Amino acid sequence: MSNFKTRLMTVLILFGLSGACAPSCAAGQQNDKPAGDETPQKSGSAEVVEKRADGKSGEMNVLAEGSYGQVSDSFVVVTRDPNVYSTLRQMMKGLPELDADFFKSNTVAAISVGPRNTGGYAIEFTRTATGQLVVEERVPPPDVLTTQAFTTPFKAVAIPTKEGETVSLLLRGVLAESLLRPYRVVSGEFASQPGLGERAEKFGVGGELRVARHERLVTLLFDLNGAGDKRARFLQFAATGVVDEQGRFSMAGADPGSLFGVPPRLLGVTGQFTGSDGDNLHLSFVWLSTGIAGAPIRAGKLSAAASGPAPARLKPRESMF
Repeated sequence: MSNFKTRLMTVLILFGLSGACAPSCAAGQQNDKPAGDETPQKSGSAEVVEKRADGKSGEMNVLAEGSYGQVSDSFVVVTRDPNVYSTLRQMMKGLPELDADFFKSNTVAAISVGPRNTGGYAIEFTRTATGQLVVEERVPPPDVLTTQAFTTPFKAVAIPTKEGETVSLLLRGVLAESLLRPYRVVSGEFASQPGLGERAEKFGVGGELRVARHERLVTLLFDLNGAGDKRARFLQFAATGVVDEQGRFSMAGADPGSLFGVPPRLLGVTGQFTGSDGDNLHLSFVWLSTGIAGAPIRAGKLSAAASGPAPARLKPRESMF
């Protein structure tokens, strides 16, 4: 009988301690970032990143990542423009300050996947043998315990790139559906005036663009090709610009690809969205001056129309489950 009373008293004491802890433990779960299955908040510095970027060609370095981003919507950025990066820093916490010289040899790529119902989600950046940047979301397996709280995973990396080089971007799986709106080229023409022994050229351009927009930022994924010409011509890269109230934006320092079959020279792009929901996109291209007298002038323009609706912004309860 005494043993029974002893055991009963022990159970009651343990229950009392557990009950007393419950409110404070619950508060801790709500206010603190959970550990274990969550990506901890990490931030880089310009000093560290520059040192690493100079060390190994093609090595990507994390600038910031975490599971609790400030922005609840999904967006993607690919830039070598200090002004675009400055706008990104206002949206994504933890990013280091980087000066203009850093972008002469680095491209910054950043993504926020939007709200998720639980923890356990993560973002992976990889590069293919051709240099294309592939972005995937790692989803927690169904049999793995995760934090039962809304998360907004994000990640930003610095990618060493040569002067004049650009980055081609591929978003896989649900990221493409939740981020990108497709546009089909309806008309386009590129031309060059003769110079330095080169003959004049003129050709049409077709293909498509995929567009991601968030607040003042717009990212374009170009997949263009020459039309009505035997020469293989293409333009494939990703870049981000800042959009003004009239829907206008610009992107400098793009790679012209093989549109004209000449050594790479920087390409400037300006654009504007029109229509009630930005359904139409108009772009102008110009090869930036090489400083060589008599060099041929190359330019182009195109118009594209949305071939699909703008991505629906996911709410937590509408996510994967």
